[in-house]
Amino acid sequence: MKSILWKEIRRVHSKAGLPGKLNLSEWWLNDELVAFGRKPADWDPDAFQGIHALYVLVIIDEASGVPDSIWEAAESLASNEHSKILAIGNPTTSSGKFARVCRPDSGWKVLHIDGYDSPNFTDEGKTLPARITESLLSPSWAERMAIEWGGKESAPYVIRVRGEFPPESAESIVVPWHFIERVRPLPGVGPEAVFDEYPPDALEPVELGVDIAASEKGDETVIRERRGPVAYRRWGLRTDKPEEVTQAILAAQRETGASAIKIDGIGWGWGVVGSVRERLGPEGVRVIGYNVSEKARNPKKFHNLRSELWWKIGRKLCEERQWDLSLVDEQTLTQLHGPHYSYDIRMRVKVEPKSETVERIGRSPDDADALLLAFAPSPGRRARARARSG
Repeated sequence: MKSILWKEIRRVHSKAGLPGKLNLSEWWLNDELVAFGRKPADWDPDAFQGIHALYVLVIIDEASGVPDSIWEAAESLASNEHSKILAIGNPTTSSGKFARVCRPDSGWKVLHIDGYDSPNFTDEGKTLPARITESLLSPSWAERMAIEWGGKESAPYVIRVRGEFPPESAESIVVPWHFIERVRPLPGVGPEAVFDEYPPDALEPVELGVDIAASEKGDETVIRERRGPVAYRRWGLRTDKPEEVTQAILAAQRETGASAIKIDGIGWGWGVVGSVRERLGPEGVRVIGYNVSEKARNPKKFHNLRSELWWKIGRKLCEERQWDLSLVDEQTLTQLHGPHYSYDIRMRVKVEPKSETVERIGRSPDDADALLLAFAPSPGRRARARARSG
């Protein structure tokens, strides 16, 4: 928020010659605070109670992800005749306060902006300067994303391009798209802006997750870096030679200084685990092999380890906003959204086999698997990540 939203506010404030002074998240006129910004995770709803003015404008951005308690506090703040609430956001979930106020009978004034109504999709775009049209939704991007996301009926396309709420029937998806939106607050920005949101000591540990390709299918081996709560860099290679994969992992470890490497040890990946462990063991780097077809750590709740990782890392870290996917590409996010789940005969969570996910989304979720492994528990570490700084 400080490095993105308020940076833009300060730029507009200066360009327009507006009075008063701004800091990283506040606007002061003399000794009076006239505007301020807070993230829901950092803000106690009770703190709103001391704010009173005749004309109050409350702006709720990314409104789908704002908890009901903040909405209630905002409504109590804007309770007189002259005060207003402006809620803006992508319709990422069909439940929650934002979805309710967008219903026809809510009493709210609702403005729906369909991407197809953007000037770039109409003749209006031909009459506007390039500096405007180049910053708007692009038809070519929408077409690429339709392919990337699995069609124009997919939840990401319906949300991001059409501006519609997703169907409520998406209950069988392990990581719903509105969960992903919660942990991707700064899409399209560089690592500097993302890292600025955290105190330096929050960007630990540095660890790697490695999904080994199934060589007979020509899949890609993917290496993913995790820095504290932030999913960062990605390396990939297509090879069926264990030594080449080992060398790529060693190079990534040298570049990142990772203290732990979690590797998919199924099939020929187990030989890679042994090779990497042999070369890095004396240096104190922990090398952990995961066989996701094995028994879960909590076998009473999960069908196997794959189900446990997808649920506790992929789903729960999104749901509880415990990791940051701002720097993660659309392909990986689509893969993260791909798998479905059910319950086995013992009523344990069972995430579908990778082969079924491949059949539905048209590619192997190698990037998503590497991402989960990067955040998977390693000896002496907890999987929960620190929250952003205030």
